[in-house]
Amino acid sequence: MININQLDNTVALSSGKQITEITNILKNCFNITHYCYIKSFNDGTHFLLSNDSPWIEKFYLNFYEYGAFHKNEVIYQSGTTLWSTVPDQTTFKICREYFNIDHGITLIEKQPDYCEFHCFGSTKDNHQVIDFYINNIDILNQFNMYFKEKAKDLIKDAHADRYILPACNLVQPNQSDYNNSKDLEQKRECFLQITQSQQRRLIGVYSHINLSRRQLDCLSLITLGKSAKEIGRIFNISFRTVETYIEIIKSKLGVKNKAELIAMSLKYNPHYCKYSQYLE
Repeated sequence: MININQLDNTVALSSGKQITEITNILKNCFNITHYCYIKSFNDGTHFLLSNDSPWIEKFYLNFYEYGAFHKNEVIYQSGTTLWSTVPDQTTFKICREYFNIDHGITLIEKQPDYCEFHCFGSTKDNHQVIDFYINNIDILNQFNMYFKEKAKDLIKDAHADRYILPACNLVQPNQSDYNNSKDLEQKRECFLQITQSQQRRLIGVYSHINLSRRQLDCLSLITLGKSAKEIGRIFNISFRTVETYIEIIKSKLGVKNKAELIAMSLKYNPHYCKYSQYLE
């Protein structure tokens, strides 16, 4: 177990004010008052940055073994976790009762060599923040990128904490955790395969628009500079058919000409980049 003298020498405990300066935009815009960034590595080491230094001190000195996001990284998958759904509520109860940190969500990003946890929380009385999280995951993801840019020097310095803070793998995952994670992953892949749709959606103001796969093919390649004749040769269809697809798309999107269509696609068609193979 870490002692207070060791903890005093960590960036995790000393950077609270600097992290607060970065995270104030969450509080000012959305009343999200708590933020914590954890990066866990495959060797069991980790570091942590948060705007709530008093809670971080209490956590490491008294409750680390109950940490929901400090287990062996093998049990985690990319996704989101509402704190209220975590089976062991020990740390969240302390957060709520003594530090006014509640109604939280954690976004998990799993990579081959490490796992990142972005934890957001608010105050006990802010029940409605859960609805905000669910409907604005894109906002949270954008903040995560913003945070890593603004805190890059602190993140670099915090790597030294890996050899001071207790190892994540001291809290071993049980076999059922691992099995449940693998089982869910397999079910997810099976579900996506069975329910795969032939329709493709755009994003933003055009998120209600459905395109057939061939319509998306034509739109994406037009965006990348291909002519109707070139697209026809690629997919073994006539260029007249390609032109018909393009006219249908223009009608669906309410654009008048090819230039407007390409401008729209560059902004609202996230799929076109996947077609770069046809530029070779």
